[in-house]
Amino acid sequence: MEKYESSGTANLAGIINKKYYAGELRSEVEKAKLYSKESGVNKIGRGIDYNKIYEKIPYKSGDYEPQYDAEKNLITIFRQEDVKNRLENWKDYIKKTPQKAEQFAIRNGFDSVDALTRELKNPDYFRSALEHEYGHPYSRGVGASSGGEKADYKFVSDKYMADPRELANGLGRIQRETYQLTGRRFEDPNELKAYVESTPFERGTEGYSEEAKRTWNLLYENKGVKEGDDKLTPLLDWSSKIAPALVGVNKRLDGLS
Repeated sequence: MEKYESSGTANLAGIINKKYYAGELRSEVEKAKLYSKESGVNKIGRGIDYNKIYEKIPYKSGDYEPQYDAEKNLITIFRQEDVKNRLENWKDYIKKTPQKAEQFAIRNGFDSVDALTRELKNPDYFRSALEHEYGHPYSRGVGASSGGEKADYKFVSDKYMADPRELANGLGRIQRETYQLTGRRFEDPNELKAYVESTPFERGTEGYSEEAKRTWNLLYENKGVKEGDDKLTPLLDWSSKIAPALVGVNKRLDGLS
């Protein structure tokens, strides 16, 4: 487990390049930028700010829940040494209020209390949480306009990952892990949707982290949702168009860390 300083600066590229991309991140960013331009994704909301992938952004740890503050351009997160306490507190919460714990886990994108427990037990949990927050600066613009309005699409339940800024970030995590597992990304605007519609959940999400499954759970839950009289784009369709604009890698990464 990598040890992090209690405060400092980092960027998304530094956190993910070696783990997922074997040094190929920059070329993949260029491919994603080209797709974004050609597909019109760069005109959705404020688009995707690829420069933020490389920008050094400060973070500090303490008595915080993980959060990216866009106005302050600052990431706050819990202390790395508090990970065990968070797990124990969660176990106590399950024992005392099992129904509320189940509701909390589902609302936050996990499919069960056990899934959230596995995430908290993950030795890579702190780095994973930090990665999540560093994914927001570059991807969040596609989920909101300059006036602050959130992207509008049709979905079946108002869960945490259904927030467009969280969804865009979560799709980036799926792309990174897809390359780590298979050596290729979802490159076509219809490919992610076709994958969800044709692949059973257990097989389709096998090998992915619990963090990535938070987004997979939402995508599968929205399988089959059609455009209605409101003319809103279904969440799965929106996600399938956005996904190729998020960075991936073009070579197999088995065995690399």
